[in-house]
Amino acid sequence: MRNSQRGQTAIEYLLLIGAAILFVILAAAVVRTGILSPGSQELANETAGFRNILDWISPSTGAGGACTNSSQCTTGYCNNSYCCYAGTCCHNSSDCPGILTCSASFNCS
Repeated sequence: MRNSQRGQTAIEYLLLIGAAILFVILAAAVVRTGILSPGSQELANETAGFRNILDWISPSTGAGGACTNSSQCTTGYCNNSYCCYAGTCCHNSSDCPGILTCSASFNCS
C-alpha cells in the first residue's frame, strides 16, 4: 500500500470516529433534554405516525369501529369517524342524522 493510500485510509477512519463521537454527543443531549422521554408530545406524534403506517399496511379496524381515515378500516371506507362499507357510517343509531337508524352493516339507513 502506498503512503498516499495509507493517509487517505487514516483520514477515513478519523472521520468515522468523529461521526461516532458526534452521534454519542447528540444522543446524550436528546436524553438530557427529555425530547424523547415517554409522554412527550414529540414521541406521541412519532408514534401516531408509525401507527398510521401500520394501519395502511394492514388495516385493523372492522365495520363499526372508530377511525380517522379509510386506511385504518378493513372495509376501506371511513366516514363520520367510523368504518363501514358505504354511506354514513355509525356505531349506533345516535350517530345517525334525523330518524335514520344504524344498520347491521354499520351505516345509517
